[in-house]
Amino acid sequence: MVWGGASNLNKEQKKREPLLYIHQPGFKFPEGIMQKSFSAKKVDSFKEETKMDDGIDRKSRGSLEQEVKKRETTLTSKEIQQTIEDYEQAQTVQEPNRGGFGLRRLKSFKEMDLVEKLDYLERFPPQLPPIPCIFTTENGSLRGTLVEKNLHDVVVRLFDKKVVTIAIKDLAEVKMIGFR
Repeated sequence: MVWGGASNLNKEQKKREPLLYIHQPGFKFPEGIMQKSFSAKKVDSFKEETKMDDGIDRKSRGSLEQEVKKRETTLTSKEIQQTIEDYEQAQTVQEPNRGGFGLRRLKSFKEMDLVEKLDYLERFPPQLPPIPCIFTTENGSLRGTLVEKNLHDVVVRLFDKKVVTIAIKDLAEVKMIGFR
């Protein structure tokens, strides 16, 4: 008897498949076709280069480099001029829109005056719950949410579900008290 058992196995027994075999498919790793070159030339600059290629035989290398530098500086000055003109046009276009609701810094609710606060509460997104506020008048204060705003008065729903109409001229202040 031989210890270790390895010498007793013949060649056929050694070549057997494993008893528990999980088939692994043969994967071919994808080879990405990568970009090897990049050019960001304008059509005008391409035409200028072909003109320069025609003149290479006639000019020396030093004068050619000077000409290329001059053309680059003229192109950059043209681009700068175009950028300045675009900026000025954008400024003239944006000036009339300052009265609208463009991209401008929003005031915090505390910084707004009374009319702005009422407009903000009226335009509050309907998918969000209404914001409870304290509406202060000469006679006292009411706690509730703004339902509607007209030219001369506002409609407020109090927390006990009563609906009250308050004249805008009687309102002294509107404060947010947060969600309940």
